[in-house]
Amino acid sequence: MKRLMASLFVLSLIGAMFFLVPWNGGTRPVAADADFDLPTPGKYPGRQKAVYQITSDGGWFGRAHLSRLGNLQNHFNAYERGALEIEVVLYGDGVSLLTDAVANAGLRDKIDALRSLGARFVVCRATMAQRGLGVGALYGLQLEDVVISGVAEIAHREQNGYVYLRL
Repeated sequence: MKRLMASLFVLSLIGAMFFLVPWNGGTRPVAADADFDLPTPGKYPGRQKAVYQITSDGGWFGRAHLSRLGNLQNHFNAYERGALEIEVVLYGDGVSLLTDAVANAGLRDKIDALRSLGARFVVCRATMAQRGLGVGALYGLQLEDVVISGVAEIAHREQNGYVYLRL
């Protein structure tokens, strides 16, 4: 029995290491300054309005949230400054983005950077009530950032010309 428990413990450590090591899907390690011969990025023309839905938690060490915020940053990078109107609707487990950010400087920095570009983060009042969360428990949340219903907010934005994206 002790041998089985020790084996399971070792396997769990190996599994944890798998999630902590950067992986590019191939055999080469991921290099921060790798040159992949990609075309020079341009910018999309015009303006765009998008509403993002986040309903999942951040996973280990907030890695899923960091990835989602990276996708939002990529969206901003693809357009001229001021050409995007983005609202991020958090409900269900998605509110953990802002509760985790209270203690996670990396999340706070990315959220602040996106807000400085014009992203607005809103939270479902029903989720907050269900979880007993006040405005102060969510990083950077203001009273005007609380919406009646996350689902209804997304539908309302879609009716007003926003494209719906789920992260």
